[in-house]
Amino acid sequence: MLLRELLGSTPIYKIKGSSQRVIRGLAMELKSVGPNYLYIYMGDSEDLSYEEHIKKAAELGAVAICIGKEDEILDIDVTFVRTYNVKRFLSAVTRNY
Repeated sequence: MLLRELLGSTPIYKIKGSSQRVIRGLAMELKSVGPNYLYIYMGDSEDLSYEEHIKKAAELGAVAICIGKEDEILDIDVTFVRTYNVKRFLSAVTRNY
């Protein structure tokens, strides 16, 4: 499924990168990230910093990462999807998937 199709009716604030990426799965935990996944950063990691967390998701194969409105968009080769509310985004994107 294309990222742009997956994002229909989701509370998006901003997209940085291509919305034409193919998404093969969704993950909310790093251990679940695979190639071509949309990773949804929930902001509750105690062992990694925000930057380490996002970079690790990209290393594991995430091609798109959903972040909160206040989270920083890093200079890495993924599409960032900034949302007003991560929990509402999660609900909408799982319906679409």
